[in-house]
Amino acid sequence: MTAILLAVLLAVPVASGALPARSAAPVAVTQPGPAPVAPAEIPGLPPELRELVEMARSLHAALGAPPPPGPVVDGPEVAEEWAGFALPAAMARLREVRSETTLVVPRATTLDVSTFAGTIAVQAWSRNDVRVVARHGRRDRLQPRLVNGTLTVVVVDRAGQPAFGDLTVLVPDWMPMRLSSIESPIDVEGVRAAIEAGSIRGDVVVRQVVGALQLRSVEGLVRVFDARGSVQVASINNLVRLDRITGGIDAESVNGDIQMSNVDSHDVDASSVNGNVQFLGPFQPRGRYRLASHNGNLRVGVPVGADVDVSVHNFRGAFRNGLLPPVGPHGAGSRFTFTLGGGGSSLELQSFQGFIQLLRSNEMLPPQAPPPAPRPPSVPRAEDR
Repeated sequence: MTAILLAVLLAVPVASGALPARSAAPVAVTQPGPAPVAPAEIPGLPPELRELVEMARSLHAALGAPPPPGPVVDGPEVAEEWAGFALPAAMARLREVRSETTLVVPRATTLDVSTFAGTIAVQAWSRNDVRVVARHGRRDRLQPRLVNGTLTVVVVDRAGQPAFGDLTVLVPDWMPMRLSSIESPIDVEGVRAAIEAGSIRGDVVVRQVVGALQLRSVEGLVRVFDARGSVQVASINNLVRLDRITGGIDAESVNGDIQMSNVDSHDVDASSVNGNVQFLGPFQPRGRYRLASHNGNLRVGVPVGADVDVSVHNFRGAFRNGLLPPVGPHGAGSRFTFTLGGGGSSLELQSFQGFIQLLRSNEMLPPQAPPPAPRPPSVPRAEDR
């Protein structure tokens, strides 16, 4: 029950985020009057606010606690103020218990972390065991299990179903992992092993890693910084951002942009349906680089002295070569090839109705700084070191 209510709650971030912050509790109605009516019966109550009030009541009931004191819900303004107190109070109850455990694991162990909602943060440390820190509700529990070479970490409710939990896991840097969630953002740092991570609505951020990456999100960002190894990334409705990557790249997006900068790769395949695709990095000898977008623009930064065989296919779009000497002109609906320097690398650019640009590397906008790494919530005690 808790999981279902949380799924509905977290699926309406706009409505819940719009509630004003308050510093004092609402004044309760003391005068006698009619009994409180259901939110569905309040005249003029917007549908999203009606749903918010019902969620606040249901969430508190599922957590085994009454809603915080407040007025009779008799109008839109009072309902909004009541929900503005009830929802944060309920969310605080979801994190009020802290659980912590340390497990000794053999060298070949794989980490498997799954959560319904909350956060997942994984960081490498110098020890060969695993420490798990969780924050969850009073009725839930942290449940780590080591079976057949896989360490599974999950927060569950009394029925054994996945529940809300903020999870921080400290692991040996050699440990491969599989991380999955519905609502949780995922952050991994310092691991030197293969990583599979996916979230439906959360961001996936990986930094300072070595090893094969398979990362995906439906509604969230996918970001990789300072990585060595093959990178396979995808986001349906958000940005894919790759910076300081050494290794092959396979990037996909439907409605989001793909941004690649400081990339040192011999094989790059990046495509988006409605997003823009940007590439900045050296072209390796005999490397293959394919960039495509149906409705978006392509921007490529070319270093001085690059040796590249360029193939351009733009159906209804346009092409601009900002290099010296220029190549063209070429109009919409054209397909052509040309060579920069002595050639050798293959660069394929394709867009149905976008703008394709070749620019000098120093003309590309500098990438934004990567987000700071989150600090772990606990430091090992002296006796544990």
